[in-house]
Amino acid sequence: MKARYQASHVGEEQVGGARTSVLELTPKAKSAIKKMKWWVDQTTWLPIKSEVVEQNGDISTFTLSDIKTNGAMSDAMFKIKVAKGTKEIRR
Repeated sequence: MKARYQASHVGEEQVGGARTSVLELTPKAKSAIKKMKWWVDQTTWLPIKSEVVEQNGDISTFTLSDIKTNGAMSDAMFKIKVAKGTKEIRR
């Protein structure tokens, strides 16, 4: 990230009850993205909200909630179920 974006701390805000540090990231090279903002939870240091502003003015906002870390995950969660007759290609 550091190689591709210029980052700056632009403030602090509450997001869903969490105190966050707001970071603004601007691409160093030409990009379809004009800028991004990340809201990072000051307790967990995980991003809980992001906003992407594209060069054409479109804005996409993503907010994460009910985040669980280090939870148990079964092997079955990583098994891909494919339709009968699907051809598998290994490389």
